[in-house]
Amino acid sequence: RAVSASSPKQGRSRSLKSDRVGKEGKPEFERENPWEYRTLDARKWGEKLRQSGGAGPSSVKHILKTLKDSRSLSEISLRRTAVEALVPAAEIGHRGALAAQ
Repeated sequence: RAVSASSPKQGRSRSLKSDRVGKEGKPEFERENPWEYRTLDARKWGEKLRQSGGAGPSSVKHILKTLKDSRSLSEISLRRTAVEALVPAAEIGHRGALAAQ
């Protein structure tokens, strides 16, 4: 089969990382969630809780899951960040957030 000169993929010898799709149908870079970024994620979830006035069940769930993970026991700054992020949810009486603090 001949490739025309106007083909947008001409000259590209390998696929881009964003073109590769994993088992779940998501691009590989979206499936990765390295533990190193967990502190940043906790800050983002905390900001979502602050903006929503503490009402954000998915953010609370993620933060509580982070605190329950055994890897967070050795990372004091991560635990502190996660507990501080739960303050808005605890203020409105979220049981999980209150128990974590």
